[in-house]
Amino acid sequence: MSTKVESRSQKPLCFLMVFLIFAFDQILNGFLTRPEKGLCLASPDYEERDRWYEDLDRHWARSYVLTLWEENVVNGYKVTRYKGRPGHRRREVHWYFYPDSRMNRAEYAILMVKVFGMPLYYPDEPTFADVEEDFSVYDGRNAYGFIEAAYRAGLVGSRSCRKFGPWDNVTREQAVASLVRGLGLDWYSDRLTRTERDFILSRFRDSSSVSSEYIDEMATAVRFKIIEGYPDGRLKPQNYITRAEGATICYRSCLVKVLAERPTFSPDGDGHQDSVAFYVNGLRNRNIKAWQLEVSDAGDDPVLLAGSGRVKGRPKSSCGPSESPSGMGNIGTVVWNGLDVESKPVPPGVYYYRAFVEDRDGQVFQSITGPILLIRHSLDGRIHPKEVTPGGHLTAHASTSGKATRVVVSVASSGSSKIRDVCLVSDGPEGAMDNSWHGRLEIPVDFPCGSHLATLTAYFESGATRAITLPFKVVQPQSGEPGVPPDKDMAPPDDDRHNEDDQGNEDNSQEQSDSPPDESGNPSCDEKSLNLSDIVIGLTD
Repeated sequence: MSTKVESRSQKPLCFLMVFLIFAFDQILNGFLTRPEKGLCLASPDYEERDRWYEDLDRHWARSYVLTLWEENVVNGYKVTRYKGRPGHRRREVHWYFYPDSRMNRAEYAILMVKVFGMPLYYPDEPTFADVEEDFSVYDGRNAYGFIEAAYRAGLVGSRSCRKFGPWDNVTREQAVASLVRGLGLDWYSDRLTRTERDFILSRFRDSSSVSSEYIDEMATAVRFKIIEGYPDGRLKPQNYITRAEGATICYRSCLVKVLAERPTFSPDGDGHQDSVAFYVNGLRNRNIKAWQLEVSDAGDDPVLLAGSGRVKGRPKSSCGPSESPSGMGNIGTVVWNGLDVESKPVPPGVYYYRAFVEDRDGQVFQSITGPILLIRHSLDGRIHPKEVTPGGHLTAHASTSGKATRVVVSVASSGSSKIRDVCLVSDGPEGAMDNSWHGRLEIPVDFPCGSHLATLTAYFESGATRAITLPFKVVQPQSGEPGVPPDKDMAPPDDDRHNEDDQGNEDNSQEQSDSPPDESGNPSCDEKSLNLSDIVIGLTD
């Protein structure tokens, strides 16, 4: 009896031990694949995600790589080792990131494509002779579609004719240029003046060592804090980036991204680019609790605050998002019409936008800052003289704001004579934000007299137009003007008015000769009064 009872009591214990072993195994596996409690696992986008890298636990870049690892946008190397005596060897799999090793061009291309969420591209024929369809990195992972996608998007270029150089190392300036292009900031780097660029880079001791090919992108990256330089005050642009550095600049730039629909907009109410849409995106699985978009002026004063809710440590949003999220990685969309938080129009100029997100653990992440140019189109002008005779000319002057490409003056007439449209000549450099213009409008000799309107029309780079009308008169030339008869000795020989009035002056002389002189031989008092009156009239004219 005792034996029977003992066996029955041991049965549940066995089941309990099996359950505990199974549970312990699951927990152990969870810790092996999840280095920190509470991290959010992302669904794989391109391939199965690596297990956590053993060589990052004490590395300075651990937190950056960890976040990107969660999002399945970094790759490492799988190393298999066998331990034990011959015949009793056990297989061990380890994963390493090799953070201090140099990053090659193939690895960087893969990282860029994953970070920006681009679809892979497989052309019919390989673009590069050294990257065939079976080209692989990371111990057997195919990289062909990644490299083709990165090249197609302009993130990376070729090294030479039909050569990509996948195993070549990447310099810091090359990596920065790729990131600036991927973030859509190349329009800003293209418009940097030499003075602005030199000022931004002047705080670095080795700014002169930046290659001319990448200097604008490097200045843009410094301006928007994509890179910050080394503690010794140098950029080291020619240094090869390590895998940890490559992951870090991607983390700072792409964990939360906000992209403007276009780099410029003009809220003028004319139907041409009256608003701009900001698309707030994040890496796939950040478990976003709240997000905000902030647009500020050059003094960092917010003019627009919009989002889904208040982000910890940020001002309260003045309005909600314009559109709901849609698509993988999309957090929200905000459409801005150029009004500030008090619904007042903001002045033209460069504004800066950035996004903030707060996850469910209370961590706040910030995107890099991007620029947006707000343009208000305007046209002002004048013509002179206000009165012109047939065969004469008018001079037109105009001033524009908002990148006008051309200004045209035209005159509408119901008569048979027409004045051809004239394109005014700009006084400033082509493409200037503000410019002045001038031109000459010839009036045909048979142009009808009367009141007319000249129309100035400005055409802007954005496609917008502005027009104003200016009145003028065409009058007949006068046959003579009252005044003192010109002295032949004093009158200039080329005086046009003298030539035109010769006949009138002869008639006046005849009239004066018919007046009887007084006793002294001088003209009569009436004639003196008439001459004095003529002088007064001439002066007042």
